[in-house]
Amino acid sequence: SLGICFPIIRERNFCMSAKPRTIEELATITAIYRPGPLSAGVHRKYVKAKKSVEDGNPIEYDHPVIEEILSETYGFISFQEQFMLLAQKLGGFTPAESDKLRKTLVKKSLDTIGKKGGEREAARQKFVKGAKELNGVSEAISQELWERIEFFSVYGFNKSHAVAYAIGSYY
Repeated sequence: SLGICFPIIRERNFCMSAKPRTIEELATITAIYRPGPLSAGVHRKYVKAKKSVEDGNPIEYDHPVIEEILSETYGFISFQEQFMLLAQKLGGFTPAESDKLRKTLVKKSLDTIGKKGGEREAARQKFVKGAKELNGVSEAISQELWERIEFFSVYGFNKSHAVAYAIGSYY
């Protein structure tokens, strides 16, 4: 364990339960310790998943591409780059389209949500269709993954920010 934790007790408890061993793991728990994932219990699910893997019980992923992208974070979407890679490798988005997706999904202000609704729906359709046609992923699985992506986009930030915060926490 890195032997570091955050200054607030609840954060410290999560950190101590997660037992980060690398800066990447510390960045992941930093990204998870936000209002959205906390309200959904992601912090508890993350600790449980990590412990399960450490106990020799691997996580079952619905597709090898999902495993490739999410195994580092024990199956949880923790960084914007992850959903951008899922869009590219699973849904057939170009890098530019996945960046546009990021910009569409992270817009939170009330004046842009309505305007972005059509873009969100078009992106969802492209993702679900691409996952099925390019990778044989069922619509049910890709729709559930899309819902996870949309939920994450409300609170997520990019990995470089999480790593910077993690390094600061480590110090």
